[in-house]
Amino acid sequence: MVCTKRVLTVMGMLTVLVAFPSSALTLQPNPSDLGDLEHSLYYRWGINIAPKPDLQILSAQLFIDDIYDWEAERNDILYVHLLDNPQANPLRSGGQPSSRVSTGTDSENPGDAFAGHGILLFTYTDDHGGLPSEDISYTFTASDLATLNEYWKNNGTTDGIFGFGFDPDCHYYNHGISFACEFGPPPVPEPASLGLLSIGLAGLALHRRFLE
Repeated sequence: MVCTKRVLTVMGMLTVLVAFPSSALTLQPNPSDLGDLEHSLYYRWGINIAPKPDLQILSAQLFIDDIYDWEAERNDILYVHLLDNPQANPLRSGGQPSSRVSTGTDSENPGDAFAGHGILLFTYTDDHGGLPSEDISYTFTASDLATLNEYWKNNGTTDGIFGFGFDPDCHYYNHGISFACEFGPPPVPEPASLGLLSIGLAGLALHRRFLE
């Protein structure tokens, strides 16, 4: 007996999502330019945002405004990492977010002081040196967001601390660094989509029985 294959495609049935209200937050370190990212230092920017079990960070961006190197040289690289547990201040009154900047000295050694810590988000090199400056706008990938939420929630605890590591291998002048994120309830499928998915899975099960 020859059976005609009747496969129901269920891919894409979960793309219709219920929209929930979300809120945005923008934070800056102090000083906002991290001391113009002096090349003999590396910087940790710790951020403390109170986690809530029913929320997750839906999108995130890191900005560096008007950045430039004083001249183009070999091996001049700025390394930027997402970190799990950098030092951070306690939450402010009313549970408002807080942040803290700490520094270490690498004596202008080339290379990434944060290698093996957190995840490397991106590197930057000023290919022309000097002015004009340029803006960096880094948008977190889905993988970055998954790691960010893991660091923020810290496996379900009330830690709430994550942050960034900056290691400049030259002096990167800039006019301010900021982190912006949008958080809210995780997107969930609409009931109609769940129904379609159930029908699709039932169809696949029936198809398998046909072929047995």
